[in-house]
Amino acid sequence: RAGRPKPPGPPSRTPPSPLSISSRSTWSRSPATYDLVQNQFSFFSAPGSGPLIHGRQDVLANSELIRRFAVQDMELIVAASIAHQASDIKDRPFGADTLETFVMENVKPDASVGIAQLRPSEVVYWAPELIGADLLDPEVAVRVMTAKLEKADRTISRTYPNVNATDRTMLLALVQNDSSEIAMHDTIDAFFVTANGDWPTLLASDQAKSRGWTKQLRLMLVQVDWLVSQGWSKPAGLDRDRWAQIAFPLSN
Repeated sequence: RAGRPKPPGPPSRTPPSPLSISSRSTWSRSPATYDLVQNQFSFFSAPGSGPLIHGRQDVLANSELIRRFAVQDMELIVAASIAHQASDIKDRPFGADTLETFVMENVKPDASVGIAQLRPSEVVYWAPELIGADLLDPEVAVRVMTAKLEKADRTISRTYPNVNATDRTMLLALVQNDSSEIAMHDTIDAFFVTANGDWPTLLASDQAKSRGWTKQLRLMLVQVDWLVSQGWSKPAGLDRDRWAQIAFPLSN
């Protein structure tokens, strides 16, 4: 799944190391700012002969599929999830499937693969009709990711009907990285029950730290902002600035 970023040096002087995007060494010790995270993605996602971080190119190439399978107010979060997951440079450098195919066939049959970084074992929870389908196929990946997020959205709406659009979208930004229905419910309940609907309380918890939830919110926000700049519509009521203040408290 998409890795843990390490803030690079000033991009105007020295390009950030691509390895920093998946490094765990300094994330918890060094305060990340929005600009630092955004700049490294922009630098290594830049169009050209073949960007190292390929998630945004995968979204552009599969935008029609996303819009075909996701309902309108879910299009942005599905696209952001694809942009985020397909940016895993450890397993998908330059957007190639070669390494993932080798790992899945020879090392770890249940490895996360494809532009949605899905495990074969999780398909049963989200789209059982696609069990056994090729998760390296972009259409299959988009359909399963869409089904995952729509199932989570229905769960949130049914259990916590008064949730606002910002909390709902931020929760989906976490769920996109879950690989089971149990994990999905744990994520949702951790916010509403354990943290009583308070993001600072949630993100300070051991559970949030062990599952990298602050990281997920930061990286997903960067992708959401890029998508909006490309003409994708925000769900009604989504407060982008509040998301940024929660994910990057030292930057605001």
